[in-house]
Amino acid sequence: MNAYIYNKISKLFAYHYHEGLKEGLSQFSGESRVALIFATSKDAPVHICDPQNLLHGHEPKLKEIYIDSDHWRKNAIYACQQSILDQPLSEPYS
Repeated sequence: MNAYIYNKISKLFAYHYHEGLKEGLSQFSGESRVALIFATSKDAPVHICDPQNLLHGHEPKLKEIYIDSDHWRKNAIYACQQSILDQPLSEPYS
């Protein structure tokens, strides 16, 4: 895929995911602010969507977790493999 198009798609994905998350949280806990850290594939670089600067001051810890280590990637891949569709259905209410 063309790098320019890939970049545009990634930004669009981040925007909609960020807005949906913020809107969903706001329904349950009032006005909410959200920062989003994501990678679009298992080998993709980390992207940060933080329009309100919520992560300011946390850069050293974020670097330790997301740049200096791949442990989070392994956990994310495992979590994706454990799809909710693979879980047994609960018993219907009687």
